[in-house]
Amino acid sequence: MPKYLVNVDLNQNQLVKARIENLASAPGSPVAGQVYYNTGNATLYFYNGSAWVDCGGDIQAVVAGVGTTGGGTTGSVTIDLANTAVTAGSYGSATQVPNYTVDAQGRLTAAANTTIAVASGAVTDFTEAV
Repeated sequence: MPKYLVNVDLNQNQLVKARIENLASAPGSPVAGQVYYNTGNATLYFYNGSAWVDCGGDIQAVVAGVGTTGGGTTGSVTIDLANTAVTAGSYGSATQVPNYTVDAQGRLTAAANTTIAVASGAVTDFTEAV
Protein backbone atom coordinates (compact mmCIF):
# COMPACT_ATOMS: atom_id res chain seq x y z
CA MET A 1 0.00 0.00 0.00
CA PRO A 2 1.48 3.43 -0.98
CA LYS A 3 2.25 6.02 1.68
CA TYR A 4 1.59 9.74 1.23
CA LEU A 5 2.66 12.76 3.22
CA VAL A 6 -0.42 14.53 4.47
CA ASN A 7 0.55 18.21 4.23
CA VAL A 8 -2.80 19.41 2.93
CA ASP A 9 -5.78 19.97 5.22
CA LEU A 10 -8.77 20.27 2.90
CA ASN A 11 -11.13 20.87 5.83
CA GLN A 12 -9.26 24.05 6.75
CA ASN A 13 -8.22 25.00 3.18
CA GLN A 14 -4.61 25.19 4.24
CA LEU A 15 -1.22 23.82 3.33
CA VAL A 16 0.42 22.38 6.44
CA LYS A 17 4.20 22.60 6.98
CA ALA A 18 4.77 24.16 3.57
CA ARG A 19 8.32 24.72 2.39
CA ILE A 20 9.36 27.36 -0.13
CA GLU A 21 11.75 26.16 -2.83
CA ASN A 22 15.34 27.36 -2.21
CA LEU A 23 17.18 28.12 -5.46
CA ALA A 24 20.29 30.06 -6.49
CA SER A 25 18.41 31.66 -9.42
CA ALA A 26 14.88 31.94 -10.79
CA PRO A 27 13.37 28.69 -12.07
CA GLY A 28 12.79 28.34 -15.81
CA SER A 29 9.23 28.19 -17.23
CA PRO A 30 7.51 29.65 -14.14
CA VAL A 31 3.74 29.75 -13.68
CA ALA A 32 1.73 32.63 -12.21
CA GLY A 33 1.68 32.45 -8.42
CA GLN A 34 4.88 30.42 -8.15
CA VAL A 35 7.14 31.36 -5.22
CA TYR A 36 10.82 30.68 -4.57
CA TYR A 37 13.55 31.84 -2.19
CA ASN A 38 16.74 33.05 -3.87
CA THR A 39 19.66 31.79 -1.78
CA GLY A 40 22.10 34.02 -3.69
CA ASN A 41 20.60 37.33 -2.56
CA ALA A 42 18.43 36.10 0.37
CA THR A 43 15.21 37.34 -1.23
CA LEU A 44 11.73 35.84 -1.59
CA TYR A 45 10.16 36.17 -5.08
CA PHE A 46 6.78 35.41 -6.64
CA TYR A 47 5.91 35.18 -10.32
CA ASN A 48 3.08 37.53 -11.32
CA GLY A 49 2.54 35.91 -14.72
CA SER A 50 5.08 38.01 -16.60
CA ALA A 51 7.97 38.73 -14.21
CA TRP A 52 9.53 37.71 -10.91
CA VAL A 53 8.63 40.26 -8.22
CA ASP A 54 10.63 40.83 -5.03
CA CYS A 55 8.24 40.14 -2.13
CA GLY A 56 10.21 42.53 0.08
CA GLY A 57 9.06 45.49 -1.94
CA ASP A 58 10.67 48.88 -2.15
CA ILE A 59 9.56 52.43 -1.63
CA GLN A 60 8.30 54.37 -4.61
CA ALA A 61 8.81 57.79 -3.06
CA VAL A 62 8.84 59.55 0.29
CA VAL A 63 8.09 63.23 -0.17
CA ALA A 64 8.77 65.81 2.51
CA GLY A 65 5.57 67.65 3.33
CA VAL A 66 4.96 71.12 4.76
CA GLY A 67 7.41 71.88 7.55
CA THR A 68 9.69 68.93 6.79
CA THR A 69 12.83 68.33 4.77
CA GLY A 70 14.36 65.21 3.25
CA GLY A 71 12.73 62.32 1.44
CA GLY A 72 13.90 60.09 -1.38
CA THR A 73 13.00 57.20 -3.66
CA THR A 74 15.40 54.41 -2.70
CA GLY A 75 17.20 52.92 0.27
CA SER A 76 16.98 54.42 3.74
CA VAL A 77 15.06 57.68 3.71
CA THR A 78 15.04 60.33 6.42
CA ILE A 79 12.44 63.02 7.03
CA ASP A 80 13.47 65.88 9.29
CA LEU A 81 11.41 68.59 10.90
CA ALA A 82 12.36 71.88 9.26
CA ASN A 83 13.74 74.61 11.50
CA THR A 84 11.64 77.66 12.23
CA ALA A 85 12.74 81.15 13.23
CA VAL A 86 12.27 80.33 16.92
CA THR A 87 15.42 80.22 19.03
CA ALA A 88 15.58 77.16 21.27
CA GLY A 89 15.30 78.10 24.93
CA SER A 90 12.93 78.97 27.74
CA TYR A 91 10.56 81.87 27.52
CA GLY A 92 8.88 83.76 30.34
CA SER A 93 10.12 84.72 33.80
CA ALA A 94 8.99 86.45 36.97
CA THR A 95 8.91 89.77 35.09
CA GLN A 96 8.08 88.61 31.54
CA VAL A 97 5.40 86.49 29.86
CA PRO A 98 6.04 84.44 26.73
CA ASN A 99 4.44 85.53 23.45
CA TYR A 100 4.13 82.78 20.78
CA THR A 101 2.97 82.58 17.15
CA VAL A 102 1.78 79.15 15.94
CA ASP A 103 1.33 78.16 12.26
CA ALA A 104 -1.32 75.86 10.76
CA GLN A 105 0.86 72.78 11.38
CA GLY A 106 1.12 73.61 15.10
CA ARG A 107 4.74 74.74 14.94
CA LEU A 108 6.03 77.76 16.82
CA THR A 109 7.13 80.24 14.19
CA ALA A 110 7.89 83.13 16.54
CA ALA A 111 8.60 83.42 20.25
CA ALA A 112 9.45 86.40 22.37
CA ASN A 113 9.20 87.72 25.89
CA THR A 114 6.90 90.57 26.82
CA THR A 115 7.72 92.51 29.97
CA ILE A 116 4.95 92.62 32.51
CA ALA A 117 4.24 96.31 33.00
CA VAL A 118 1.90 97.49 35.70
CA ALA A 119 1.30 101.21 35.71
CA SER A 120 2.09 103.04 38.92
CA GLY A 121 -1.10 103.46 40.91
CA ALA A 122 -2.93 100.73 38.96
CA VAL A 123 -2.92 98.41 41.96
CA THR A 124 -4.95 99.59 44.93
CA ASP A 125 -6.17 98.09 48.19
CA PHE A 126 -3.14 95.92 48.89
CA THR A 127 -1.02 95.28 51.94
CA GLU A 128 2.68 95.51 51.38
CA ALA A 129 4.74 92.61 52.71
CA VAL A 130 7.13 93.54 55.47
